[in-house]
Formats: sequence, structure tokens, C-alpha cells
Amino acid sequence: MNKLTIILLFILLFSSCTVFKNPLPRSIPADIEFSYGGGNDMSGYYEGITLSFNKGKYELNQGGKKDSLIFSIDSSDIKNLYILFRKCRIDQIKNRKPAHITYDASREGISINFNNISYNVISGANFPFATYEDKIKYTTLKKAIHNIYHKYKNKL
Repeated sequence: MNKLTIILLFILLFSSCTVFKNPLPRSIPADIEFSYGGGNDMSGYYEGITLSFNKGKYELNQGGKKDSLIFSIDSSDIKNLYILFRKCRIDQIKNRKPAHITYDASREGISINFNNISYNVISGANFPFATYEDKIKYTTLKKAIHNIYHKYKNKL
């Protein structure tokens, strides 16, 4: 094999490799929004957290009894959360097909939205993760969202 062929194969391999292509921009978009939501349709329970620049919202529905809380957020917390979402590569977290369907299973999910682009990950009995690493990344991102909510909730 000549050198040109080797160089072309090398370029082709690494230009298509997802390791180097992160779809989240290096600089944080102005319209960034992070969210967590989870619950169970049969029980009527739902919990949701939405975070964006300078603003957060917590929603709770317990069988029809609804509560919500709006709070201010320091922009540095949103910037750090964005860095974590880029590092964990939410776009690469995958689920696999479950061994069986659980019809009354709870589920939860996280998402990042910006510039009319959205990346979502769902977790639950019917949405097992493809790898243990995917589960760790999801849990890390979910905890980060919850930690920001609890930080500001405790200041109210």
C-alpha cells in the first residue's frame, strides 16, 4: 500500500469518527435550556426541573395536586452544567431494547435544547442503557441538574 492510500484512509477514518465531533458548540448558546422530567402515568406523579440562563423552574404533580417554583440562577452554574453536558456527550448516550415490557413502569429523562436543536435521553425499566458507561453519564447529568435545583431551593 502506498503512502497516499494510507494517508487517505487515515483522514477518512478520523474525519468520520464521532469521538472528535461534538455537536454541542464550544461556546454556550444564549438560548440554552436543560431539563429533567420523571414520573409515572398510572399514579399521576410527575416531577420536572427546567434550567436556563438566570432562571429555573420546578414542577411537581402528585395525582392532580400541582405545585411549581420559579427561582433565579447564577449564570456560572449554567455554564458549568453546559461544560458537563459537552464532556459527557449526551448525544452518544444510548438505550437498548428491553428484555420485556413493563406496562406500569416509571420513566425519567434529561434533555438539552438550543437553537431549535434537542438531545434527549430516557431512563427506566423500558429504556435500559446500552452500556454501563451510558448509565454513569446519564446519572452524572441528572444529578448535576438536581444539585443546581437544590442549591437555589435552599436559598428561598
